[in-house]
Parts: sequence; C-alpha cells; structure tokens
Amino acid sequence: MIFIFDLDLTIWETYDRYNNQIWAKQFIPPYLIERNVITNDVGSKCVLKHGIKEYLKYLRNENYEIGFVSNGRSYGIPDEYQPSLCLLKLFDIYKYFNGIKLLRYRDYNKTEAIKNMNSVVFYDDNINVLNDLHNCNNVIPVDAKLINNWTELIGKKYD
Repeated sequence: MIFIFDLDLTIWETYDRYNNQIWAKQFIPPYLIERNVITNDVGSKCVLKHGIKEYLKYLRNENYEIGFVSNGRSYGIPDEYQPSLCLLKLFDIYKYFNGIKLLRYRDYNKTEAIKNMNSVVFYDDNINVLNDLHNCNNVIPVDAKLINNWTELIGKKYD
C-alpha cells in the first residue's frame, strides 16, 4: 500500500495576517516556527493539521511508502526555496516521505500521476480530483476535509 498526500488543505492550512485562506506557495521567508505553526515575514501563518505528524510517523514505522503530489509549486523558484518544501522540512515531516515527491505548478494533473500506481490511498481536499480517482480500481481516494484529527486513522486498514 502506498499513501500519497496533497499538501495545502490536507497536511496544513495557510492564512494571511487577516485570516484569509492562502496557499503555502505564497509564503516568503524568513520563517518563525512555534510548535505546529509557522509564521512568515508578513504575518501569514501555516498551521499543521492536528495529528498529521503522528500519522506520518506511524505509517513509516509500519514500513509503508509515503509520498506527496501537490500543485503547490511556486513558478520559477528552485526546489531549495520552494515554500511548500521548506514548510515540510521546518515542520520536521519531510523525512517521513520515502516515496513519490511531486511538487508541480497549478495546472498539473494529479490524477494522471496517481491512476497507474498500484494500491494507493490518496488524501486530498479537491472533490474533482477525488471524483476522478473513484473510477480507478487501484486507488482509494480519501477526502481530507473530513479528517479532524489524523491520529484517528492510526491502525486503520484499507482494503
């Protein structure tokens, strides 16, 4: 079984200083990290979803392959400065991803990247992507918007 995650609105939520939702790719350094919240130079915040770190750790301890597929790439910025990759590292969760790591620009088709893989559980917040994947026998699409606490998934078996 391969577990693949979207990033924005799945692993974290990001807000500007007025509490409007934004994308992680809009973050600019420098960053300040306090537990499960990263604040950037202009007061925007990235909040790690409750229990996601524990869930990722559990999956790695169970020797599952873990990856991410996201449209959260900032155009024209090298990987070492990509906000989403920086956030994964600052939250100390990048180390859990031992599988596919696709950070692409906004028009990338996530369904195409996943549909031919074997035995995938894919977590995403985008209902259109999830609906597309419902037609794939090898993929279990899971709506990340329905998960309030990722630790509740620890021990869950997917068939």
